[in-house]
Amino acid sequence: MKNNLHVLLGATVADAAARPLHWVYDEKKLKSYIKGKKNTAFFNQNRSPFYSIKTGEVSGYNDVGQVMFNTLAK
Repeated sequence: MKNNLHVLLGATVADAAARPLHWVYDEKKLKSYIKGKKNTAFFNQNRSPFYSIKTGEVSGYNDVGQVMFNTLAK
């Protein structure tokens, strides 16, 4: 189980990096948000239409994943 910890770590970082663009499925809006940006991770401005949390924090989806991982590990 410990050998697979890197999978959870990668998912946690990816979730935090992409979180400001969660649930943005309108292609025109998404393109306008990332237009001219070299880096599309860890945006300062939230663009999610459903919730807002501080940039760099993980979403509720990742919270559930961490609880599941801890449960399986025990």
